[in-house]
Amino acid sequence: MDTTKSFASTGTCFGKITSTTNFAMKVNGVKVFFKDPTQNPPPYIGLTIKGTNLEGTTTTLYTFDETAHSGWNYVSLSGVYSSIEVGGANGCDHINEIEVNGDVIYSSSLTTESCTISLQGASDSPVTITGTVSYQDSETASITSISPNFGSAFGGDLITITGTELTTNLELFVGGKKCLSVSEVTSGTSYTCITDMKKPGSKDTLYASLNGKGVSLSSSVIFTQYYDWSNPETW
Repeated sequence: MDTTKSFASTGTCFGKITSTTNFAMKVNGVKVFFKDPTQNPPPYIGLTIKGTNLEGTTTTLYTFDETAHSGWNYVSLSGVYSSIEVGGANGCDHINEIEVNGDVIYSSSLTTESCTISLQGASDSPVTITGTVSYQDSETASITSISPNFGSAFGGDLITITGTELTTNLELFVGGKKCLSVSEVTSGTSYTCITDMKKPGSKDTLYASLNGKGVSLSSSVIFTQYYDWSNPETW
């Protein structure tokens, strides 16, 4: 990502992190490190975190109040943004560092894309492989829904997943745990699976390992496993 910064002790100022073209930031938190203040109240009170969405609209996501302190301050946020900035009218000279937590995602509206492959070992220089890898939106497998979206921590629940471009002989995983069995309902779009045991309370993503086509997209599909209060084995 490209990073632009503009700090000043007076006037409007900000530190800004901006994603590159065709990419965006799927943000789950922002960390800001403030220096020890010499004034009381601290000058960084009133500074804001702003986000600019993919449509170009900038909104205030958070305003630092009296709970802000010297050192790292973590603010839990969620959303997809092209840029995140921290700043305000005064106090920017007390910002030492800004860190955005989350993922970089592809945000282009193109249905096809090609890119080169670069491999790098732990202590090696990058090696670019001849040729390109092509992405076709119409051929990318994805899981779009799951029913039900909750079950017992002991496993054994029958769940139905639906999606697109799913292959036969696929393997389904809930929170990294492979389903005990998978059955086809409608070829390419609907399958059932029986869940395995899992730690209760965790909200897990579900994905499919596809025969010859990699792993499906399913970041927004969540399955929660819990203890059955009606089951004497859980008491």
